[in-house]
Amino acid sequence: MINILAKKRALKAQIKKIAKIDQISIIVFLIMIVAFLWRIWQINSLPKGLSLAEIDILSKAADLTKSSWVIQSNDIFNALYLYLMAIIGKIISFNILWLKITQVCLGTATVCLFYFFVKEWFNRQIALFSTLFLATDAFHTAISREIEPAILTPLALIVMLYFMTLALRRGKNRWFALSGIVGALSIYIDKLFIFVPIVFIISMIYADYKNSKAFLSLRTKYLVSLAMFLIFSIPYLFVLPKVFSYLIDAYNPGSVGQYFMNLGSNVWSLVFQSIPGQLYYPGLEPILSPFLAITFICGLIYILLHADRRQFYFLIVLFSMIVISFSLCGKQTPLNFLLLLPLLFIFSSIILDYLLRNWLRTFPFNKTARIFFTFMLSIFVFLTVYYNYEKYFLAWGKNDAIQKQFNQTFEYNKDSK
Repeated sequence: MINILAKKRALKAQIKKIAKIDQISIIVFLIMIVAFLWRIWQINSLPKGLSLAEIDILSKAADLTKSSWVIQSNDIFNALYLYLMAIIGKIISFNILWLKITQVCLGTATVCLFYFFVKEWFNRQIALFSTLFLATDAFHTAISREIEPAILTPLALIVMLYFMTLALRRGKNRWFALSGIVGALSIYIDKLFIFVPIVFIISMIYADYKNSKAFLSLRTKYLVSLAMFLIFSIPYLFVLPKVFSYLIDAYNPGSVGQYFMNLGSNVWSLVFQSIPGQLYYPGLEPILSPFLAITFICGLIYILLHADRRQFYFLIVLFSMIVISFSLCGKQTPLNFLLLLPLLFIFSSIILDYLLRNWLRTFPFNKTARIFFTFMLSIFVFLTVYYNYEKYFLAWGKNDAIQKQFNQTFEYNKDSK
């Protein structure tokens, strides 16, 4: 009799667990649908035409199809995107609508992979919050609807971190190899990724400090990752002498004082007033919505106070390295902030998860208190999503002065040389 009751309890527990997993899967699926629809809605009319920046990218991609597929050395940092657009463009004769749909798919894939990465690092709650914020973010939405190489920047970062996580947790050579490959390929996406080796070195120093035995046991696997990184970096190393002066100019703020002004301005841009970027957002709107800005600051403070945790340490290192690196740039551009977006949403989601867990722990049986917190959290999420909707589809999309910058057309002549 006791065994039968125990089996029934175990069966009920298993059913509840499966039901919970299914509910989460449905929520994740709905977020992906929202991310896709958010990016493809009115894709052919908002914006109506192409900007000069988009024309420049399309011209370079079209030239690749007519010049034996040899890329110019100065374009090495956008090489993967240019080849992708050139290959797809060649197949579809550079149909602009389908190229923009490709951009939408890249943006949606970023949101999808972001969920799996955050879930692997933290938990499903943090993953759901942060993924929803990325899915509806106005800035990422704008990049997902234009012909813009920067769409690959957050995607490359997420994939690289995801593979590194799987490599360290599963200890398989293939994950270490893939980490090295993605780390090398990221160099052909954005010049900011030339700092990837520094992040690897800091991570290995930390791993050795925390557990030297575990680090030494994986030393051959780290060598596999390094070998793959060097092999796939060969094209970049080959053209490095030609682009070295370009890199020096790009990472030259002019003076120490100007560097610190850039650093302060970039931090200020996250929550108060950003640098101009009318192709992507109106006015001087901050990168984060007012609601996410508050949770980001609280999350940053919480992480700093608990930096002894491995995940939090890596978040702080990555956040610091990214801000420090793009503050070195002589020309500041809002596109640099795309590399920070995933981390910003994780910071915000960590504090929301912390509040949610502690509230439920404080009021485990008070139904009214639980409903109240759920209601307040729902209001927060709704206001955040609606703010981003207004920021892109209304404030930016209905601004005639901004939309006049998208007045170009592109024609592809496949027979011309």
